[in-house]
Amino acid sequence: MIGSVLDREAYGEARVRTGVVVGSVQSGKTASMLAVAALILDRQVDVLIFLAGTRVPLWLQTYERLLSQLDGSSADVAWKRDKVRTLVPQPEDVLGSETRVDPIAYLRGQRRRAEKGLIERTPLIIVVPKEDDHLLALAKFVDELLGSSERTHDSEPISMVVLDDEADDASVLDAADSGKVTPKFIEMLWSRGPSKPLTTHKNVFATYIAYTATPQANFLQHAHNPLAPRDFFAALRVPSDIGTTSPRCVSYAEPGGLSGYYTGGDFYYDRFHGLAADPCIGYPFPETDDGDEHAGEGGVDAVISDFDATRWTMLGDALRHYFVSGAVRLLLSKKHFHKSGTVFPTLEAAVAELPSAHSMLYHPSALKNDHFAAAVAIVRWSRSSEGMLSLAEVHAQEFDEQRAYLDVSGLEARLESEADLWSVWLERFKASTAALATLPGGGPNAIHDLEWETVKACLCEQVFPNVNIRVLNSDARASSRPEFLPSKTDTGWEAPADIYSIFIAGNVLSRGLTVEGLCTSLFLRGAREPAADTQMQMQRWFGYRGAYFAMCRVFGFSDQLELFRQYHGTDQALKSEILSAMDAPIAGARDSILVLQGETFRATSKVETKRVPLHPGPTPSIRMFEPPDGDCYDANLAVLASTLDVPDLTALTTDGVLRGLIREIPLSLLEVASLLEKFTYSRHDPALSLEMSQRWTHLQQLMRISTPFFRPPGRAPGPMRVEPSGCPYSIAAYLRFWQAALDDPTVPGLRPTDNDKVPWNMTDIKAYRSAKPEFYVGVRFGPLQTAQSEQLRRFDLQMMTRGISERHPDQLVTLWGSRNPSEKWLGDQLFDYHLHGPEKAPHLLTGDKWRPRGHPGLLLFHVVKEPLGREVICMGLSIPQGGPDHIAALK
Repeated sequence: MIGSVLDREAYGEARVRTGVVVGSVQSGKTASMLAVAALILDRQVDVLIFLAGTRVPLWLQTYERLLSQLDGSSADVAWKRDKVRTLVPQPEDVLGSETRVDPIAYLRGQRRRAEKGLIERTPLIIVVPKEDDHLLALAKFVDELLGSSERTHDSEPISMVVLDDEADDASVLDAADSGKVTPKFIEMLWSRGPSKPLTTHKNVFATYIAYTATPQANFLQHAHNPLAPRDFFAALRVPSDIGTTSPRCVSYAEPGGLSGYYTGGDFYYDRFHGLAADPCIGYPFPETDDGDEHAGEGGVDAVISDFDATRWTMLGDALRHYFVSGAVRLLLSKKHFHKSGTVFPTLEAAVAELPSAHSMLYHPSALKNDHFAAAVAIVRWSRSSEGMLSLAEVHAQEFDEQRAYLDVSGLEARLESEADLWSVWLERFKASTAALATLPGGGPNAIHDLEWETVKACLCEQVFPNVNIRVLNSDARASSRPEFLPSKTDTGWEAPADIYSIFIAGNVLSRGLTVEGLCTSLFLRGAREPAADTQMQMQRWFGYRGAYFAMCRVFGFSDQLELFRQYHGTDQALKSEILSAMDAPIAGARDSILVLQGETFRATSKVETKRVPLHPGPTPSIRMFEPPDGDCYDANLAVLASTLDVPDLTALTTDGVLRGLIREIPLSLLEVASLLEKFTYSRHDPALSLEMSQRWTHLQQLMRISTPFFRPPGRAPGPMRVEPSGCPYSIAAYLRFWQAALDDPTVPGLRPTDNDKVPWNMTDIKAYRSAKPEFYVGVRFGPLQTAQSEQLRRFDLQMMTRGISERHPDQLVTLWGSRNPSEKWLGDQLFDYHLHGPEKAPHLLTGDKWRPRGHPGLLLFHVVKEPLGREVICMGLSIPQGGPDHIAALK
């Protein structure tokens, strides 16, 4: 609670709480933040600080939104509210400035007003960018303010809340010795000098709330970052046609229908994948990049590389789509472009008369020079057509990079010579619209009445002459931020610059850039080791585009689109876990959140992590054993004895050689899990608090299951002495989770081990359920004397010989043997196939290492003779494909 009812105990001894709120890209996080701010103000917070983006334009954008949406004022009338709050900086100090704003200047004159506000208990509201000089100046200002205030010396607490917008970049600290200082400067807002991490003033209680759509680094950053989310986390839901409020889901049902839906990864990558409404257009990445003869568009030959030729094709397809969709949207709106310089009497009149924004986004690479080259390429494309310039001639010409204008006559010539390539988009839009008609609010649409000749005329008369090309980056040659709203002049309101614009950008896409009316996206940027959080932020095509989603398209290489699809799966898993924890937190799950990554991408490049798969592998081996002098030795022998003491136990002989014993009736996934969990070890009892153990708690939370997957004995909890693939309790947890994932296949973030291209929640789950493996249990015999312990003597088990590790005397060097199979003996890993048909056995050593989906599994015990002649027990498993898998990013 805030103000006079503040709960001191909730803050702990440090008097500081930190947490994170997770949203979606362009889903309205800032609006949520302002709504939370309103609630905080209702609870009488004393100091409310907004941390805006690192770029000054983004800061001013946040400031203007705060004025209108939270303060209920504007730059002209904000002074009227000075009696009920103290706003820093004042509008006249920052808005409209053409030079860099000096933080000392806008803070200097506010000290007395802020002191008066604290005494009178009116809130102090501060909005600053996450620039180091602004943060340092503000930290000094706040420290001096609180240090001199009469209230600081009273018993009544002073509450401070810091809301950090886009908190996954500048606010992340990757290492204890990092040279990054912004997080430390943010902490100085409440804690300075030797008192860290305590608040500097004993009556000050601070809450830091990070807002982000990509929290991977926030959860994975080291604990030394004072901004790491230690006390709470929450996830924002988005409007869609599905979802419940209880239990919480990643989306909720929006009664307004399609036009009010958030069109994010679910719409772009999952539910319409491969259907008529699929918005993703993929191209195979060229196998070679060698120069070759390619027929240019219009029948002209040009010597260009396979890569350049493919990019040229993609650019052409994207531009045609953009132009045709622009004409269709314009015709459906029944609006038209006005002559340049037209002035409207009011803002409402301008909005009513002017077409809505229609944008294309082209992301060629991270390099700024490539952005200008991309603008030139678009101009060249508009000029190279039959009867105009040949492709080779266009590439040889020079163009002014700062004055990139489309050639209208060239586009008209293309429209005539490539009629089929243009008109096909109208038919595709109609098909997409029909496919979306099943959604609420996606009913009949006037697009079905449009004829191509009408669209063609609109292209020539309205669209081609009015499209701009804009480069957005930090280069001095680039354009300023986009202008989508009418601008006020001395005589009225004029049309914005970017009604129809093609934007070319790179890194600026990853933070705060909103492209209104984005319909066409061409993404060609690559990365040696992609990071999910960085590339998630670049997907600016997400947003509230339901009203024209039937015409939205993303063009990219197929492998990149597949990465986007996988990013979405891991993102859904993370949000689902947070939402589950908000409903019914499970002990241990709130300590952190499980972050996923992939074989070909990292969760984040901001923090070092390791990849840990969920599946233990095709043939995991438990090489650890309990030594004869261990407390659990006799108990483990008893477990093996009871496992073999069954009527269906039979000898397994091949070519007259006794290979071992095998049970003829297999065990289920859960029965094998229970058997593995019966084995105990004096030196291996992994604690539930370990990060490797917690991943199972996170999955339990995600699936809203009360019974745990991971069940170590809990006799003397300690470290994880072996890798998960060698831990019986981790393997048992996986088998339990496999069964749970078959019972509830809706879990996001999973992919089957036999097809990592398809999310688990989109597989043919009936086929996977029918192929669920059962495990045969056997004991492999060796060439040595029989086991002599009282528990095992009656089974005449012939002990095996295996090397024992010098470094770890309770572990074997290796487990599996007989790696030279023959027709008469298939090998240890295929031990059970001698029972149910050697001809059915897969070729594990010469082909895939996995048993195919639908085949049985194997649990094979090895009774090994240790140096003193006593028997010890190890075991190996052979697991078929078809189980669920993911890759966790662990610290």
